[in-house]
Amino acid sequence: MAEHDLQTHRRLADQYGEDPAVVCHMYAALAYWLLGRSDRARWWIETGLELARQLAQPFGIAQILWAGLLVSQGRGDPASVQAQARDLIALCQREDIGFWLGGGRILHGWATR
Repeated sequence: MAEHDLQTHRRLADQYGEDPAVVCHMYAALAYWLLGRSDRARWWIETGLELARQLAQPFGIAQILWAGLLVSQGRGDPASVQAQARDLIALCQREDIGFWLGGGRILHGWATR
């Protein structure tokens, strides 16, 4: 992660559809969440979301938002899940990102049950 340079690696997201650092942030967050460290998971989500926004990469933003939904659900926080799911669903609909749209809808349903 220390070697990731936003300008140098920007083309990776364009070339492969994902930025490796954004993906690493997502998996680090999920790993910490599974270890019961939701505080560390939130940090990885927040920094990954910031990075994805700097890259202006909608798929990466959706990816991190989805991971954030899982962490919020794991904490038993339906209000956060509902708000975050609305953001994810809106982004996916606006940018035509079907891959993460279903996950957003499922977790929105969980939050509003």
